[in-house]
Amino acid sequence: MKLTDFWKDDNFVINTKTVEQFNKWFGEYIKQTRYSTDEKILEEYVQKHIKSNPKPSFDDIYTFVTLINSFYSTRMGADDCYALSKILHDNHAEIWNAITEKRQDIDLVQKIIKQQQDSKRVAFSFTTKYFSILSRFVVNKDIYPIYDSVVANVLDYYFCKNSKDNKKHSVSRCNSTNKKDYAEYVEIINELKPTPCTYKHLDNYLWTIGRLLSNEIRMVIQPNEKELKEEEKDEHWHDYLQTIRKMLSKSDEQQNGADKVENKTDGNESEKANKQSNKKLNIPSWFVLDKKNENFMGAMMAKIFKDNEEFNV
Repeated sequence: MKLTDFWKDDNFVINTKTVEQFNKWFGEYIKQTRYSTDEKILEEYVQKHIKSNPKPSFDDIYTFVTLINSFYSTRMGADDCYALSKILHDNHAEIWNAITEKRQDIDLVQKIIKQQQDSKRVAFSFTTKYFSILSRFVVNKDIYPIYDSVVANVLDYYFCKNSKDNKKHSVSRCNSTNKKDYAEYVEIINELKPTPCTYKHLDNYLWTIGRLLSNEIRMVIQPNEKELKEEEKDEHWHDYLQTIRKMLSKSDEQQNGADKVENKTDGNESEKANKQSNKKLNIPSWFVLDKKNENFMGAMMAKIFKDNEEFNV
């Protein structure tokens, strides 16, 4: 694969050729990592304790939840796993019917998410992973797309760059504390997913890019203060925005320091140019592009491709 297969016109390439070619490489890559073993363990557990037993015990579900939490690094505490397992066990008959009938039951996923609202934590991302894993290992069909914050970051950047598409909003917004909207997320993914790529293949591609570029993406997109005025009242979202702001501030300090060391005069001129170019795009999104840091992305994509020769598949 060439760099232009991944990156073109200062944005990520998302099409059938790129996603499928990438997954040829990814399929070989994961054989050398723990992910291959993790997936094998999960599949064997599902076959033995869930698929062969339509009425699994609470202990079976609790163990399954704990395994997913560990392998997928969803960072839920033991109490959270226990509470969510109760909800999943109570709703297992309905979940089982949807999975075995190969139905994408968005309302059911939303119902499970809503029932968690009395808990300390709503495991939005975990719930989508639970449905995805069951569908893949029970009926061998990829029915439910996974929500992942790493993938959401990539798509936030992608849609910021495609500013002509004014109907798109921040993908991260789907997981904001007061929203938790799986239906909106699925709609976005269905419009974006190339045919005939699977949800899992698209997730593998976007997640790998996002994991390698997570810091850079957060420096290139920033909160749209006008759009987010009301949402700032949300404590969880406020903390997320503060994290982004700190990273942007740290980036500014590092850049200014480098300018001063290299050339004091050039540094001042560069700072003036940055201030002039740092204008927000007028698009209806929770994020806008930080133009002065935008060039980081192309440089980092080139570096990643150069450092990962095994991408050539």
